[in-house]
Amino acid sequence: MVEKYARQLFPQGISIDHSQSFSETIAQSQSALTTASINTPIYNALITASGLICEIDILVPLKNGYDLFEVKSSTSCKDHYLLDIAFQKHVCKMAGLKIRKTHLITINSDYIRQGEIEPKKLFNVQEMDELIEPFFLKVGENLKTAGSILSSSCPDIPIGCHCSSPYECPLMPDCWKKVWDNDDNIFSLTGLQGTKKWGLYNEGVLRTINVPENYKLNGKQEIQVGADRTGEPHIDPKAILKFQNQLIFPLYFLDFETFAPAIPMFEGSSPYQQIPFQYSLHVQTGKNAPNQKPKQITEKNHHSWIWDGAGDPRKKLLSRLKGLLGKEGSVIVYNAQFEKMIMKQAAKIVPSYNNWLQGFLGRVVDLLEPFKAFHYYHPDQHGSASIKSVLPVLTGGGYENMDISNGAMASTEYMRVMFTEEGKKDRSKVFKRLEEYCGLDTMGMVEILGKLKAISPYKI
Repeated sequence: MVEKYARQLFPQGISIDHSQSFSETIAQSQSALTTASINTPIYNALITASGLICEIDILVPLKNGYDLFEVKSSTSCKDHYLLDIAFQKHVCKMAGLKIRKTHLITINSDYIRQGEIEPKKLFNVQEMDELIEPFFLKVGENLKTAGSILSSSCPDIPIGCHCSSPYECPLMPDCWKKVWDNDDNIFSLTGLQGTKKWGLYNEGVLRTINVPENYKLNGKQEIQVGADRTGEPHIDPKAILKFQNQLIFPLYFLDFETFAPAIPMFEGSSPYQQIPFQYSLHVQTGKNAPNQKPKQITEKNHHSWIWDGAGDPRKKLLSRLKGLLGKEGSVIVYNAQFEKMIMKQAAKIVPSYNNWLQGFLGRVVDLLEPFKAFHYYHPDQHGSASIKSVLPVLTGGGYENMDISNGAMASTEYMRVMFTEEGKKDRSKVFKRLEEYCGLDTMGMVEILGKLKAISPYKI
């Protein structure tokens, strides 16, 4: 989609067909290079020379050479993009193509959609010649190094930050096995700066239990190391009681799922803005005081919704939740910062909900807090306070056997079945899996809160 709209900056071009064989694609690219008239852009041409190959997103023929445009779905320039463009320019030079100027096209994160997409406002176009020059001069040297590596056995390089930057290395499962075989490895230590983690690792400290006694840790880190050493959970019953005492029945356990399209789909939305497409809501009655009768909830206890593609999902989300959440009772979420952001962004496009939204925000209680603060910490959480880590240690349940087991997968699968032709046939099946996943997030909060009540010796 990003490439589709970027091409509109250079319309009426020649598109190279990559569904054909490799040799045919190269032949078509070569034909386009020799026949394209001045200012007729060529999309996704394959350029080959001296055993090298590159694909150029947009190549524009001019009187005195070509202008090269690399399209990225990022909102900013990354260092490795410079290497990418420098390599493309090098291959073009080897192929006898004179590159006049090089450019990088990225997404403008400040763009807000008003009506139809406006490509000239959606994208930033940056000239790159000066930035890539140092990398361009080293391409030949780097190719020799790459060739040497490819012709020899896998180099024995110590693990480090380079393993996951700028992308995760596919050999990490092999190189990191010694680390990952220990769930309490030093890289799981919460809140410790990466440089300090690597410092400890390079000194031979592989596990948190081996952190030197005189090493300075903060309170949460001390709790984690202590729990790892004893194998027992850390519990602060008074803090847990204080958390529970703020709850007001009825309790509304709420969870959202979102997707973040690079190309804004809705009026008033921006690139990569989180758009809610699903919620799961569970209502729990109870007592707010010893002699108080439980409030009656006339609706069913569990509610779920998935956007069907009609209208603006943010408007539908607000309309539905306003009718379900009532005017009192705590709204329990896990990671309130995210849930509040989604609701605030939704209300921006429907100002009539602002008064209701303020009341909603005042009722939100974040179930993440007692775990984020380490009022409860189990060594099997391995430094994480996420619901994916907390639910198994408290309830024995979890996400391991689910077809959709995390938010990223939920978003990807939803977008696949909603916005691709090949995915439509799986829509009903995926919707069912999405309901199961989002429902587990909601019911997981119900179970977690129940366990918090059970583990504290104090009573509400």
